[in-house]
Amino acid sequence: MAHERSTRDLLIGAPIPDAGAERAVTAKTLRDERRAVRVFAVRLLIFCAPLVLFVVGIELLLWRVGESWPLNRVIRFQETNPRSYFARGTLDQGTFRYKYLQILRRHPEILVLGSSRMMQFRAEMFGRQASTFYNGGGIIHSIEDLHTFLDRLPTEATPKIVILGVDFWWLNPNERKESIDSFAVGVEVEGTYSWQGHANALAGYVRHPVSLRDLFTHSFGKQFDRNAIGLAAVQHHQGFRPDGSKRFEIKLPATPEEWRHRLPGKKIVNKDILGENFPFAFTEGVPNSLLDQLRAALLKFKARGVFVIGYNPPIASEWAALVSTSPRHKEFWKEYHEKVPELFRSVQFPFVDVITPQQIGLDDRYMRDWYHGHDPFDMEMLRRFCEEPQIRPLFPDVPAVADKALKSPRTHPLYLDLREQ
Repeated sequence: MAHERSTRDLLIGAPIPDAGAERAVTAKTLRDERRAVRVFAVRLLIFCAPLVLFVVGIELLLWRVGESWPLNRVIRFQETNPRSYFARGTLDQGTFRYKYLQILRRHPEILVLGSSRMMQFRAEMFGRQASTFYNGGGIIHSIEDLHTFLDRLPTEATPKIVILGVDFWWLNPNERKESIDSFAVGVEVEGTYSWQGHANALAGYVRHPVSLRDLFTHSFGKQFDRNAIGLAAVQHHQGFRPDGSKRFEIKLPATPEEWRHRLPGKKIVNKDILGENFPFAFTEGVPNSLLDQLRAALLKFKARGVFVIGYNPPIASEWAALVSTSPRHKEFWKEYHEKVPELFRSVQFPFVDVITPQQIGLDDRYMRDWYHGHDPFDMEMLRRFCEEPQIRPLFPDVPAVADKALKSPRTHPLYLDLREQ
């Protein structure tokens, strides 16, 4: 017995544990730990369920209104829905990438390029050439953008004709611009796949829960519009048509007083135009370095066989009067309207210089604000383009389309009747 006992003792006198008992204790401990993990997971799931349901619900509503559709899906939808229009409200606007993808897909022969001031040119204005037209207004905000666009555009997507809106701030080295507001950066941005955009959208609904009601009511019921793609399109009834032009929901003034109230010049304050913080604060004149860069871009177009029609979109008459007489601005303004047309002519391209609507027999009612015109203004401008010998053969249907649309009893300074074009 003594020998048997000794074999079960360690040298220090402690008994050797029974292996079977140890395994049983270990198994029990593991079962308890797994049970504790399961209980914690269930409690965590119950705790997070409202947040998960909130996030999933918001994302489903954003998809419902087209806000989070990938741009390629938007483009495919618009190809089969000619009345559709696209404008995001919470994710990035996507204008640069959306329009560039459209150009690559459509290969337009007639292409409008420039800033938002060019967005009212429409395919129907060109008659039988409508199917070959695309409005790329909104993707070129500077001469640098123009070069980047040309260097990136594949040869097979090169248009035959470009209507180029040359904004006055392109020739101003003092212009202040965010990096995101450039073609090189914006063309790479796709808000659908950006978690930051989705997080910002969700955070906005958390901070302003009342806005959820607006999102829900526009996702279902009478306020839902199957032709509107994106939250801004659904809520404000505006956005990009399939041809790239911008659709606006316009309330027609009913009285002369309402017409006077909406004139853009009435909203201009001198300090906004002439003050130090004016976003387009001018230099003393147009620098030759920027003119040389513009010339280089025009020569790139020419080398690719593109005929460019230069155009200076108008501004409201009151603004024009202020900027042309201000000591800080008048020299730049004068040189811009002299040197840019001269530059275009030097490379055998026409340039149509229009400072105010009054210059072509219209008035400020044709302006959406102090530097954006409405569709009727651009239709009238196309007709004026065709008075140029170089341009007339390029757009054979425009004069007849313009006469018919502008003479329609439904046409007024804010709306152009193109229904039967």
